[in-house]
Amino acid sequence: ITDSNWGSRQGRSAQDAAIVKELHYDITHLRLNEYATMENDAASCYDRMIPSLIMLVSRSFGINKNTAKSVGMTLQRTRHFIATKNGISRRSFGFREGKPIFGSWQGATKSVICWVLMCSTLQKIHQEKIKGATFVSIDNKTAITQSTVGFVDDNNNCVTKEEREPIVKTLQQSAQKWEKLLFASGGSLEFKKCFTYVVKWTQDEEGKHGISEESESIEISDSQTGCTRKINCKKPSEGHKPLGCVKNPNMNSR
Repeated sequence: ITDSNWGSRQGRSAQDAAIVKELHYDITHLRLNEYATMENDAASCYDRMIPSLIMLVSRSFGINKNTAKSVGMTLQRTRHFIATKNGISRRSFGFREGKPIFGSWQGATKSVICWVLMCSTLQKIHQEKIKGATFVSIDNKTAITQSTVGFVDDNNNCVTKEEREPIVKTLQQSAQKWEKLLFASGGSLEFKKCFTYVVKWTQDEEGKHGISEESESIEISDSQTGCTRKINCKKPSEGHKPLGCVKNPNMNSR
């Protein structure tokens, strides 16, 4: 399982993921890096996973063949009834040839495990295909690269400026790759919850550095509809509340 995945794992927590984001901002300030990130949310992640793909992914992590087959057959043969205050429906729905249903369902214990394995696989592919963000220690002896930081269905794609390519273009490529990977697994971005931050540095006449307040949005293609979606950019001083705490690249959140 990738080091970029912090959700639903023993010994890891939402606070850990929040600290990683804070460290990204810290190093960006210390080294005056150009840095950009897209905060995104996977829509109904447990309910959109493709059962057959889930089982293949679980087998790649060493899950026993019979265990994977048992879970897969359970998902395929389960009948679902609707429960309301008026009672339980007489009719039910479930998997049918030619009309499959997806997901491992919210609230099911297996859903947590399935999503961790699926998300980790997507993160690994993304890390291999995208440059991501590189963070170097002040003494230049240690460097790490991350393209995503995720907690369950909340992931952020992060990049730092490489050579002459505009950082916004690099971020757009990263975000589009994540959208396509998510779609290939049965998922979809919750576009209305997505936004970006772009950190670019300015310098005044006295040599003091500051973060530019200019905002640059990106556009990515929605694989499900074929439409182009505009992802709005928040100003670096504008806070947001991921994982229970308010943060922004200016590091002046309250």
